[in-house]
Amino acid sequence: MKSLIIFDLIRYITVFGIVLLFHIFAKDNLGKPDKRLMIAYFLAFPACIILSETIGFVFGSIFSYIVFALYYMFAFKQRSIWYRLFLFIAALITAMAGDQIVETTYVFFSHKSLSLNNISKIAYASGAICELIIVFLLHKVLTFILKKFPFKKISPVFIFVSASQFIVIYAIVATAMRYDIVHKNKWYLIFYFIAIICSLASNFVVIKMSNSIKDKEILEQKLLFLEDYDALSQNYQDKVNSHLTEIRKIKHDFNNSIQVIRSLIDKNDMENASALAQELQNTYISQPSISFCQNTILNVILQQSQQECQENNIDFHVKCNLAENLPMSKLDICSLFNNLLRNAQCAVMKISENDNSLRREIFFEAWRDHNMIFVQVRNPNISDTNFQNGRFVTTKNDRENHGYGLEIVKHIAEKYDGYMKASLENNTFSVLIQLNVS
Repeated sequence: MKSLIIFDLIRYITVFGIVLLFHIFAKDNLGKPDKRLMIAYFLAFPACIILSETIGFVFGSIFSYIVFALYYMFAFKQRSIWYRLFLFIAALITAMAGDQIVETTYVFFSHKSLSLNNISKIAYASGAICELIIVFLLHKVLTFILKKFPFKKISPVFIFVSASQFIVIYAIVATAMRYDIVHKNKWYLIFYFIAIICSLASNFVVIKMSNSIKDKEILEQKLLFLEDYDALSQNYQDKVNSHLTEIRKIKHDFNNSIQVIRSLIDKNDMENASALAQELQNTYISQPSISFCQNTILNVILQQSQQECQENNIDFHVKCNLAENLPMSKLDICSLFNNLLRNAQCAVMKISENDNSLRREIFFEAWRDHNMIFVQVRNPNISDTNFQNGRFVTTKNDRENHGYGLEIVKHIAEKYDGYMKASLENNTFSVLIQLNVS
């Protein structure tokens, strides 16, 4: 009876150690958890132990896995749900691997089946400590890999594959332990380790290959935008020079015009004086504004967009309050705003000028609030963009060249630890971008 109490005490300490390691692994890779959910997480495991004693070990383990999953899904919301699910499965595999490595190693060297009847308290405690150490080391290795080679995006397909691998490996281990295969074939342990390593390695290789393909696509798009930026910059400089020339001309003629107005007033020719003054005023009012905000690159893009909108009878409304020196790369600024405005222009161009139900107009707003930059673009939309599986998908015929606009915008937002929120309501398409900058 005393031995069983000691065994139970060691098992409870081991369970608490695994619970703590799961929490540390999540905190290292997902950030700080919600405090209330963290407290609930630690309080839930005494209930898991009680369930294991009352309704059986299997159901208790299932309940424990559910608690783990809920903690990863709801206590950490800084990353995507698929990334959180991926880390949960990875943590689950490490826990299973630690347990099975200790068990199979004991059976392999002791030539005994693993049960409380033929294992000493020292061996049981040593195995529990080894299991915690193995799980801790596996977590550190995974954390190092994830920080050294960060995954830009976790595909739901990859989650399904990883979960399938977990089930298959667990089934193989359970079968081996049930039929005592370790005793019958000494190579089983080596085969088991190799299978786990190859399985995990294949997942990392698939993700890195997927990210490489995605990076290549985005790089090609960015190179196109860099070429656009050079052309826009030259266009902007030409316009600035043209405006400066016009301003010098107006300034040169201004004094002469004032002198003529004075002469007309002196001669009491108020009608001609008033007409000349009105003409001079209209000349100044008609000069187009060349500055939307202090940022040069954004000015280039907005100036070009305004010109294109005027040529296509599109009303272009701008509210922009961004400084010259933004803590963003010039290429990201060009890609972000160029993509947003070109998508909006393409959508509005689909609307007929004779359509009285929708106005051909674009609303652009950009502002900074402390360490955050917000950008919002709104435009009427009839058919270019649709929902598919929770994502916006282009319906343009040239998908190869035009299918990555919003994907690139989302990529840039995530690069600056922000987000992109897109919505389509009442034939109005809206994109809101939030970027975190220092």
